[in-house]
Amino acid sequence: MKPTIQTQLFQPEAGDYSFGVPKSLQKDLPTEAQMFRLKRELNVLLWTDDPPRLMPMPTLVECNQPLQTAAINMQCVAHALITGAIFFRRGFQATIHGGRAFVLDPSPSNSPHDDCLNQIMKHWWVSVQGFGLVDLSLFAETEHPLVYRNRSCGDRWKILFRDSGEGFPAFLRRRERGCFYVTMGRKLIASIELAQALAQTFPPAEASGILLPHMRIVEHCERVLGGSAENLAHLPQKEIWRRLAN
Repeated sequence: MKPTIQTQLFQPEAGDYSFGVPKSLQKDLPTEAQMFRLKRELNVLLWTDDPPRLMPMPTLVECNQPLQTAAINMQCVAHALITGAIFFRRGFQATIHGGRAFVLDPSPSNSPHDDCLNQIMKHWWVSVQGFGLVDLSLFAETEHPLVYRNRSCGDRWKILFRDSGEGFPAFLRRRERGCFYVTMGRKLIASIELAQALAQTFPPAEASGILLPHMRIVEHCERVLGGSAENLAHLPQKEIWRRLAN
């Protein structure tokens, strides 16, 4: 098995920040087709080519092969913040979860040693009350799973979630293409702190001299979901950042 490790750190803050959203969108649950468009847009906007450095920390998987750095930085912090804000502003109760995620992409060779296991040692995702888990940030070797309402859209990936590592060894033995989530903390999204978090700029854009508040990304995504804005995923990433920042 060829494991990779990604690490990211975020302390989500709690606090009603639904003002500014048209009433026609409030309590409107996006369709799977809309979520596919949203994932594509956010991935182009947020994924960056600076993979998190490997950090010494215990894993749930023993492997004789050296760990490999992930191909990208998934920016799961920003994905979770923006996804949670979109649902919160539509009137849903949303919670940000912190913990670990394991993305298993079995090899066509049928050899477990050739499987790719992405161990995301610090990961953040969202759950929506009554509808389940949402994760738009995931990256994998062959395709990038969209997790929505406790399942992968298209049912091409097995989705499991626990509050501990119980069941993880069986998940690996089955060698099914899938994602295994371990929640280690959670926080309900509330308003004042959310407003503060959305006012902060996206760090990779700021590092390129572009001041892009997260709120601008949320508003763009809401327009894309509502059909009043074009997708920008065909553009270079920094060009998208500049357009949204201005």
